[in-house]
Amino acid sequence: MPIQDGDIVLVSYTIKDKEGNLIETTNAELARKENKYSEDEYYGPKPIVVEENILVKGFYKALKEMDVGEKKTVEIPPEEAYGPKDPSRIRKYPVRRFVKAGVRPEVGKIVEINNELGIITRVTDRIVEVDFNHPLAGKRLVYEIEVLDKADTLEKKAKFLVARRLKINPDEVNVAIENNEITIELKPAILNIKDVPLYIKVLGAEIKKHIPDTVKLTFKVSIAYEQEKKEESSREKQEEKVEAKAEEASQ
Repeated sequence: MPIQDGDIVLVSYTIKDKEGNLIETTNAELARKENKYSEDEYYGPKPIVVEENILVKGFYKALKEMDVGEKKTVEIPPEEAYGPKDPSRIRKYPVRRFVKAGVRPEVGKIVEINNELGIITRVTDRIVEVDFNHPLAGKRLVYEIEVLDKADTLEKKAKFLVARRLKINPDEVNVAIENNEITIELKPAILNIKDVPLYIKVLGAEIKKHIPDTVKLTFKVSIAYEQEKKEESSREKQEEKVEAKAEEASQ
């Protein structure tokens, strides 16, 4: 059955421009090869909620023409991506404005003016041109998409939503549901993620939205101690006692 609005799917994808330049990918090896790898990014299949208006319209449109296990390459026009380039959002400012603010104007530098981010595209002796369009505005994008899985159970929905929000592998999330009470167990490494309490608060609203019958949501982080080390420590203590008794006996 084709993917529909509201479905939560697990997807691998690579985005390039028409010239073949890599923009984004879920493939760590490709990111390294193209010098686009970031330690702060999660690489691997990503859960996506279809038609949530977070990603570009053309991506959702392509997904709704696919099914689980399918691969596809689609070309998305600007109108279904980041829009056409708007000439009115390319503005000129006097150089002295930047000098006064202690900013050295250089082509390619990102600057903030009136709470808007833009890229300096041209610098002359008197004028600095800044483009406030999205960096990908006006570009046709090529998406290579593979749909790996779809959340067809409540447990999988919760798993995918948690993995998406925390940017972790869905396999690192364990979910149990009983009497409309959801328990989510995470690994201790989750505590290293910044703003986890905020993410959990947001997840509460997201899970309630997609699993409306939920009456209770519990998050658990379990720490398993290595039994082998405990046993080793116990043996060492027993050996110490035996040695101590032997010394007492020899005296």
